[in-house]
Amino acid sequence: MEIIKKIGKNKWLINLIMGLDKEDRNNMLSGYKSRKHYYTSKLPDFEVNLKDCAKCALCPDMCGFDSPCLLLSKNTTLSPQNKSRLALFMGMERIPMDNSSAISALYACMNCDACKHWCPMDISTGELMVEMRGELEKRDLIPEKLHHLKNRIIENGSVLEKGPYTEESEFNIDMPKSEVFYYIGCVSATERKSMVRANIAILNHLKVKFTTKLPDRNCCGSPLYKVGYKSVALDLAQKNKEVINNSKTKIVLTDCPACMNMLKSTYSDWGVKIKPNILHFEDYILDKIKTGELNLNKSVDKVVTYHDPCIFARGLGETEKSREIFAQIPGLQLKEAYLHGEETRCCGYGGGYHVTNKELSIKEGLIRLEQLRKHSPDYIVSTCPTCELAFLEAQKNSHNDNYKEKVKDLSEIVAESLGLDF
Repeated sequence: MEIIKKIGKNKWLINLIMGLDKEDRNNMLSGYKSRKHYYTSKLPDFEVNLKDCAKCALCPDMCGFDSPCLLLSKNTTLSPQNKSRLALFMGMERIPMDNSSAISALYACMNCDACKHWCPMDISTGELMVEMRGELEKRDLIPEKLHHLKNRIIENGSVLEKGPYTEESEFNIDMPKSEVFYYIGCVSATERKSMVRANIAILNHLKVKFTTKLPDRNCCGSPLYKVGYKSVALDLAQKNKEVINNSKTKIVLTDCPACMNMLKSTYSDWGVKIKPNILHFEDYILDKIKTGELNLNKSVDKVVTYHDPCIFARGLGETEKSREIFAQIPGLQLKEAYLHGEETRCCGYGGGYHVTNKELSIKEGLIRLEQLRKHSPDYIVSTCPTCELAFLEAQKNSHNDNYKEKVKDLSEIVAESLGLDF
């Protein structure tokens, strides 16, 4: 059936080829047969999908209208199409791998997958850029301004200046015979403590035994992997696998979409198997509502606007679960932003962009904040601590006193409707 579909889809091309004279037809078919020559690198240990780079490079920029980095910079070199072309030329040795301008362009990406959402070939330029950054690591070419991320992992197990995984932390909890491993994200433990407290309050309300194993924990590796340090991220994956699997828990709960994606998908792709089932708190809460274990009885008389994290909306195609939970909260009014669901817009912090391009990252956060403010909500809500941090920072930079909204995580709204103190 797939072959028949492909023939039907490309019937116009078959007709075009058959309409050519014999010499042109033979030249075209000969070029097609030798096509791999144009996207097969001779560089040693080069693993980037240059075929997709070539496809993207030849496209007339179908996704450019929704490319945050292009729209912010107004620099066409940074369009998805042209970044793929640079990657292709670097892989084919037409541009040296150590070309500083080309390397800089590889980091002008938020990994938000807006390009993939509109791409007729389903290509993620963000994934191609991550692959290219991995090639930079092999050749010791990752920009110096990113070296501190790797150094911090060695020092304290996270990319943050002060590591959150300590025995003294208020979130260091280790109940005997724990059923749940609460895998607290780096940003959650430092910048979104109210969200972590809400999650802990919900688990205690359910009388669930859980552990956080903070002194044994490390970052999931997502920030490092996205900027090119794949080997370091793989080492973290092995360490986290041991801690989680040795905990004998049945479920791993994450409060961060990036952590969940790493533990569940990326680790699996690397052959690192986490035994317990991996869920985001959003999934867990919705399941407990459906089973009747969580009854959201207290009215939350607020207007909220929800920001869909890119990883959920486009990476995993999940846009409905949070909205199902909102619908169960008495008194709550959800007013959608113009760009929502799979057409969400990045908060500006994706893919390490706030480290590599700080000023433009802040500008992107302000743009998204203004979009979310359209209905003057009481709460701007998300399910990603990094997005929430981006909006908190954007509020500080907005200099607009007409808005008084609070940035909240979905878990905080749920805990409020349960009448919990946190």
